Amino acid sequence: MSLVPKPIPERIRAVATSWSEFVLAAFIVVRPSLDLLAGMPLVSDLNVAALLTLGLTLPSGWLIWHHWRDLTVPSVPRNFTLLFMLFFFAAALSWVPSDDIRVSSAHLLRLVSFLIILIAAWLHFVDRKSRRLLLWMFLSAVVPLALGFYQWLCHRGNLYTPGYNRIIGPFPHPNVYAQYLLVMAILIFLAWRLLRPSGWRKVVLAGFGIVVLFQMYKTFSRSSWIALAMAAVTYGILGLVRGDFILKPRHLVLPALVLLLLSGPIQTRWKMAFSADPGRVTSLNYRLKIWQTTWEHLGPLPLLGQGAGMHPVQFGEMAHNDYLKVLYENGFVGLFFYLLPFLFLALNALRKSLILESSRKSVAYKGIFIVLAVFLLISGVDNLQRSLVVMLYLFFAVAWLFNTAKETDRSSNRG
Repeated sequence: MSLVPKPIPERIRAVATSWSEFVLAAFIVVRPSLDLLAGMPLVSDLNVAALLTLGLTLPSGWLIWHHWRDLTVPSVPRNFTLLFMLFFFAAALSWVPSDDIRVSSAHLLRLVSFLIILIAAWLHFVDRKSRRLLLWMFLSAVVPLALGFYQWLCHRGNLYTPGYNRIIGPFPHPNVYAQYLLVMAILIFLAWRLLRPSGWRKVVLAGFGIVVLFQMYKTFSRSSWIALAMAAVTYGILGLVRGDFILKPRHLVLPALVLLLLSGPIQTRWKMAFSADPGRVTSLNYRLKIWQTTWEHLGPLPLLGQGAGMHPVQFGEMAHNDYLKVLYENGFVGLFFYLLPFLFLALNALRKSLILESSRKSVAYKGIFIVLAVFLLISGVDNLQRSLVVMLYLFFAVAWLFNTAKETDRSSNRG
């Protein structure tokens, strides 16, 4: 009897691949809404929403195996996968000093589900399927936007900040919703530039963008406003460096957004970052205190850290800085390998955005660089790693942009 396993019949492979694609597509559409279940904890970082996400690793793993087996994996997602796995192994080493193996295990499972789902979408939704990925990401905003309008009209948002009804969509905090909307806003702009919609599609995309920006404004999230402004400025600077930036009437939208940021409610929100009423701590001082406390508890030789997922357990609050969180939990080794895959993608995209002759491909790579710059910026002032939804959709955006650039390559070759 031969010990070599028989190959899977082609028909079974085709059915398994189709069903896996359907499940992944349904997940992309509904995952933000599943955060309504995030308040149902099971084990540490694993709540009902996270458990459903973890369950998706099986069909996603099939899609990865399907493409890896056929040697259809481009070098960029392959190298990103390998670099991120180095971070995963560094995080796994923190099991050794961890005071709670359950917490560390739950955190590592989140990392596994993030990587597997992202790479499955990246490898599978190529060529014409890449537009499906964009469509599903846009459709995922339907329920969150509906909830946002309900919270705005009925005054049912986050009321913790005095004088502000901060809408939160399906998420536990307005900052998380603002970060999700930020991804949508960047995607809308890049879809406008890359796909150049016309007719009713143009009207729908423009209306979608207005709604997204309005609700992002109503979250009153300062870090997301800064990130959006930085994204716009970075896009313009890259265009100037390439010499293909031409001032057009639509660019007057940016000064209009600046004037919006000078409105009364927003000026008050900025003031609250630096001054507060008696008995309240400013958000800036609150963060500085957390960062100082985290730094003081790193230990004399923090090579491996205190254990994956242990920061909120040890301090009873979030770090509001993913770099300090990773440094505390996974040590200097973990922080190095955490930054490595993201810097690899960002520098690769920046180089290609500046040297490629094709304007469309340059826009796609500028988009990748901007998305990663936003990710790296917000990671320094908020708990981005904590939100699996925002992390996934940020990098779904990277996958769509990368595949759009590659689609342009193949179209040129066919021509």
